[in-house]
Amino acid sequence: MSHLPELGDFSWYPCKNFSDALSKTFNAVTNCNAWDYLMTFEPRDQGFMYSQDPVIAQIQGESIKLGAGHTGCSFGLCMRVMHVIARKGWIGYYYQVS
Repeated sequence: MSHLPELGDFSWYPCKNFSDALSKTFNAVTNCNAWDYLMTFEPRDQGFMYSQDPVIAQIQGESIKLGAGHTGCSFGLCMRVMHVIARKGWIGYYYQVS
């Protein structure tokens, strides 16, 4: 796909449920003002799924409020995507995966 989608628009993902979860997790990170935090955060051995970090817990809570409907696994996967976006930026992420 050559057209760069709007920031946070994951509708180009083939799976509607996953694109919806990514969009809501993206909004949760934004609402929690956590992009700078994610840029340097290292989830260590427990990953995002089992993280006890208060900011990660805040993002998880916000994503639940937004209706992301995460399981532990889907939250971890979406947070890995958010981690890449925080480090590479939207354009860098998009061109890496598209």
